[in-house]
Amino acid sequence: MSSKILIFGSHSTKNKGDLAILQSIIENIILLNKNVEFFIPSKKPKLLNLYLSKFSNKNILNIYYSITGYLGLEIFYYLKKVDLILIGGGGLFFSRKIFNPFYNHIINIYIIILLNKYIYKKPVVLFSVGSSHLKNNFSKHILKFILRNINLIIVRDQFTFDLFSKLIKYKKVYINYDPAFLLKSEKIDIKIINKQKSILFCLNNYIFDLKGNQYRSLLDVIKKMSTLFNIYLYQNDSKLDIINKIKSDLRKINNIFIIKDKNYTPGQLISLSGMFNFVISAPMHFSIFSYISGANLVSLIYDDKVYNFSKIIKNSNIVTFDKIKDIPEIIQNYKNNNFEKKENIINNSMGAFYKLKKFIK
Repeated sequence: MSSKILIFGSHSTKNKGDLAILQSIIENIILLNKNVEFFIPSKKPKLLNLYLSKFSNKNILNIYYSITGYLGLEIFYYLKKVDLILIGGGGLFFSRKIFNPFYNHIINIYIIILLNKYIYKKPVVLFSVGSSHLKNNFSKHILKFILRNINLIIVRDQFTFDLFSKLIKYKKVYINYDPAFLLKSEKIDIKIINKQKSILFCLNNYIFDLKGNQYRSLLDVIKKMSTLFNIYLYQNDSKLDIINKIKSDLRKINNIFIIKDKNYTPGQLISLSGMFNFVISAPMHFSIFSYISGANLVSLIYDDKVYNFSKIIKNSNIVTFDKIKDIPEIIQNYKNNNFEKKENIINNSMGAFYKLKKFIK
């Protein structure tokens, strides 16, 4: 396998799911090739170095500052230096703010592919990527150009597979499960009152309208569940708006607790999710962490990718956002259905790395 790999992606450190993908990519490429060096652009290189310190200490990780997380003057140096360009992991392809390179990934990736096509001519891999909400024709046109100039395409979900296969019918598209499934738990220093009487709610800011009916339904559910369980609130992103508001709105209830993130790694969040009787999760990757830990999981379905994840692990304990009030009933009648065997998930996820190794050879 190539010794120098440039990794682009959604690893901003704001979202632990994106960080989990990057960590898994690094770990599993190292398993297949000990002689490898990574180069990773980041808006926050110091924080990313902190999360990935176990790799930095081995002098195989080079994280450098990039104003957009992709582009900057330094990109010309790194594109020339490396043997392989890996665009890896996460929902990178969507239409929102298409012309804003500080937010949208497609325009960044398009420029990278354009430079590589006409100047650097390095092999390029799309690795376990996802697409959603790709609504306008312009973004699809850009995506089609990107796909035409990729050497190996591996996606993580059926929707993305169907979309990419339709856009480039003459090129093979592979599908393998999210790399985050391959992560392992890490020790975390935190205590909860009573596992058998505690529920963890994991939420994200962008999912809820804090003045909308769904938020009010969520408050009603938490208030009701607090009569039977201790309630712990955690956010899987860098902001705490929603859990702070919940705590404030329900301040008269004394068994609602906020878990403040102390730069927890994805592996530590796997351990955290296993400390509770139930985990109710909206973010897809925190649901993956909970599955790995063996927790009793209820997934809030706000997007197709979360629903597809539930299908992959065969979890029937799901609730859509318009039926949030059903959560207490789901908990009361929780189906201890047999999740998909972890070994099957692991083998499928690892298949992406074997394809990468074969491609390089």
